[in-house]
Amino acid sequence: MADSNYIFEPKKKDLKADVQRTVHHLPAFSIEYVKSLFPIFSWIGRYNTTWLLGDLIAGITVGLVVIPQSMAYAKVAALPVEYGLYSSFVGVTIYCLFATSKDMTIGPTAVMSLLIGQTLTAISSNKDNAGYSNPTIAATFSLLAGLIVLLFGLLRLGIVVRFVSNPVIAGFTTGSAINITISQLAGLLGITGIDTRAATYLVLGNTLKALGRTTVDAAAGLTCLLFLYSVKFGMSYLTTRYSNRQKIFFFISTLRNFLAVVIYTIIAFILNIGKTTNPLSILKTMPSGLHDVGVKDIDTKLLSICGPYLPGICIVLVLEHIAIAKSFGRINDYRIAPSQECIAIGATNCLGCLFGAYPATGSFSRSAIKSKSGVLTPFAGIFSGLLVLLAIYALTPAFYYIPNAALKYVYHIVADFNAVTQRIIKVGIYVSVGFSLAITLLRISRPKFETLGRIAIASLDDKSSNKYAYVPSVFEGAQSPPSGILIFRIDQELTYPNADYIEDEIINHVKTNTRRMSEMPKRANDLPWNEAKVTYESKIQENSALPPLKAIIFDFSAVCIVDSTAVQILVNVKRTINRYAGSEVEYHFATILNEPIQKSLIIAGFGSADQKALLVDVGTNTAKINDLESKHSVEIKKSMETKKSEEVSEVVIDSSEDSTATSGGNKFFHLSVEAAVIAATNGTW
Repeated sequence: MADSNYIFEPKKKDLKADVQRTVHHLPAFSIEYVKSLFPIFSWIGRYNTTWLLGDLIAGITVGLVVIPQSMAYAKVAALPVEYGLYSSFVGVTIYCLFATSKDMTIGPTAVMSLLIGQTLTAISSNKDNAGYSNPTIAATFSLLAGLIVLLFGLLRLGIVVRFVSNPVIAGFTTGSAINITISQLAGLLGITGIDTRAATYLVLGNTLKALGRTTVDAAAGLTCLLFLYSVKFGMSYLTTRYSNRQKIFFFISTLRNFLAVVIYTIIAFILNIGKTTNPLSILKTMPSGLHDVGVKDIDTKLLSICGPYLPGICIVLVLEHIAIAKSFGRINDYRIAPSQECIAIGATNCLGCLFGAYPATGSFSRSAIKSKSGVLTPFAGIFSGLLVLLAIYALTPAFYYIPNAALKYVYHIVADFNAVTQRIIKVGIYVSVGFSLAITLLRISRPKFETLGRIAIASLDDKSSNKYAYVPSVFEGAQSPPSGILIFRIDQELTYPNADYIEDEIINHVKTNTRRMSEMPKRANDLPWNEAKVTYESKIQENSALPPLKAIIFDFSAVCIVDSTAVQILVNVKRTINRYAGSEVEYHFATILNEPIQKSLIIAGFGSADQKALLVDVGTNTAKINDLESKHSVEIKKSMETKKSEEVSEVVIDSSEDSTATSGGNKFFHLSVEAAVIAATNGTW
């Protein structure tokens, strides 16, 4: 290896053996893949009573929260309240089979509910869609969005989520509480006849104009609001005052929305005694049990209706869930698998369609409650699901007297992640994703390109050191390479998006800092059409003071990929620079990290003494180009022979044997920048 010209020795791969090996292990690989889709099998066998106790407490706590919350979210989604319970039941139950997060709770959320509600309103406003009910359309969205996200996860494309930065995710997920509060203000005050899904300023204006129609529901809503905030801040105060009982205060604060619904349901029941009409607007009859179970009848027209709205819904499903899951993973010191979480969301929504559920994703508020309640495994969702199922079958008669105003206030208080109007959500989603992709592509297309110098590494005994670190030339105290030697570092993969940029940077730097050794036009009138006379005259004076180019060293320590476009660009760079320098320039490559990059460069003509390129532009005649370049090179060498004899070169390359030379000439691929510098300068620097 020490005597080789190359870092990586070419190895022959036995493709036949690789294919046979893959086919032989295919059954085992398939089994492992299927098992990876169900992470529950990796830990359910170790389930114990300690885990059971923590999961039981957390599951029941989340269940008591999700019952009133999901009912309130369903009203925001323009659906009957029972569909919120269906969605939450499916979400908390099925998720544990696919989960890689113990804290996450899937179910109705503020952002998704408002998005679905306004989408259903827009679809229903079209008379051509009159044949489809809101529950049917919502279930169709759940199925289609679930299938898309499920496929996304099965193909292991969860990495795409990384194109969206955390601040962008947090920004659109958090939303604005003001807009949604205003949109629901009329209902909270018992005012009817106002389009609460219109623009925010219209809702506010129409509500203020209709204040005279305020009913007794406002009293229920305002006192409920006072109760919820009193419990919230009261428990917070008691927690700081009596820290030894903070667990009790936490559960009381967490269950305040459930308590509010129970208290105001009792009040509404008492007010109804002896009366035919309840003075409060109440929920009234809610069907008992899972009455909408089964395969939905979906036709092509319904698919075409839902199609335009699917991108926004899918993006919200994935981004909101992954953002929340990642945050709890960081808090509780575990990592999630984005692709597997996509599978969990997709499977949950696909199966949710069978139960009449509408699209559901991760909920921050319920996940936070679950985490603080001491959950230990994803199995806690089963207990939450059983509690929701109990409510669906046994508690529906009690739901009859729930005041609508109280339910809406419960929704506002428990929703940590509130939403904005549909237009803002859609625009925010597309703009944020587009912005993140644009920033990523900009970074790829404009990688950091630096010229390097070196600084001595000080030794412990303060004596002079012969070890060096190679740093950007702008680094204070950096020593520039000898005249005619240039060291470049590219801090990113070299591919087609940035190849042209790198080409321009290299050629411009060479022409700015080294002397043109090929003949320049004797008269300004002989200049090419695209060079100005002033530029020509200034170049004559400046160029004579610059050193001739001898060698270029590329530090590829940060380059992990080089594609065919980039290789062709490097060939073009070499051809252009060789013409400019009037002779063959040495090209050294340091710290190449993988064999394919070296192979590509060898095929392109790098890595040998003459370094003749084997790649040319598509459509050109290789023999003709080589012949023309050969003649041109001979003419240049003859014309510049006198000038070169007068030059004092600081770099002398000879055939003497050293650690970097072989019988075939100097090495051109090196394990370190230091080795490349020694080879390029023959150890004189």
